Amino acid sequence: MPDQTIAVGATQEGSSEKQMDQEMHVLDHRPRHGEPLWCDSPDWRKQLEEMRLSDAAKDRVEEFATQGYLIVKNAIPEQLTSEARMAYDSLMDQSKLLREAAVRDRRLPNFHKYSEAGKRVFSRSREALKFQDLLFGYRSSVYTSLYFKHGTQQSIHRDIPVFCTQPKEFYFGVWCALEDANETNGALRAIPGGHRLHTVDPFALAARVTNDPSSIHPSDSPLWSMYQEAVHRECQAHELKEISIEMEEGDVLIWHPMLPHGGGKILDESATRHSMVYHVVPEGTPVYQMDVFFNRNRQDEPDLASWEYDTFEGRLFVKR
Repeated sequence: MPDQTIAVGATQEGSSEKQMDQEMHVLDHRPRHGEPLWCDSPDWRKQLEEMRLSDAAKDRVEEFATQGYLIVKNAIPEQLTSEARMAYDSLMDQSKLLREAAVRDRRLPNFHKYSEAGKRVFSRSREALKFQDLLFGYRSSVYTSLYFKHGTQQSIHRDIPVFCTQPKEFYFGVWCALEDANETNGALRAIPGGHRLHTVDPFALAARVTNDPSSIHPSDSPLWSMYQEAVHRECQAHELKEISIEMEEGDVLIWHPMLPHGGGKILDESATRHSMVYHVVPEGTPVYQMDVFFNRNRQDEPDLASWEYDTFEGRLFVKR
């Protein structure tokens, strides 16, 4: 299916009727200022009980609301996981520049930009998409993605300072296992329940670093480490435990924006752990970074994204 560009915020001159309908869909069906993620609301259990869902689906939503993540088993067809791995290896063979960047950074940003296989892992994981749409209350779209050939061994952290949406916390990490992930090749790690702790004050942290919050860099600030260390102390104070999450090829994990998570230690350095992470938000929802997250004066930023989208198999991907 060829891509189609959608401009958010205004209808472009010469747009087709179909495109205008899609633009209005993006404009009309998105969260607005002050709206909470429904599964974070005090009455989320009551809302869940009133939904027409199977008992199994309700159990999965409850798992997300209480633990901060859920796993959708066998969400990606085996043929597609193999196709994505081969497409990645082919791209690395073809592009020295991308290969060197992927080796240096141990990840490739926006693989879906280079390969339709990278889009299909998202668009055809239909059961995972159902839960994303359900948990948001809106249709999920791709903001960015990362492809990993090996485990990250990342320390425990929250994504939210660099995925700061308006309204707040309308962001999920969607981790897709293209191979088994276990303790040999670096399983995921997380602190279940850590997404419900909100005592770390980002503005108080910023005041310790600068008297001018407008000087905070969007993606490179000492506040990142300060915030993650404070979150870790908060989890320890509440005696929350870090766990390992093993995944099988084809599984998809969806995590809450406030969930502390990372990558486990790799026991076999030669082992691969092909995977993709999609950073997703409701259609039309903007994403800001640390210059907004840590700045008290910028909490009323627009709740409508300014970028354009490409469409693929009925889903939106931010145009890059």
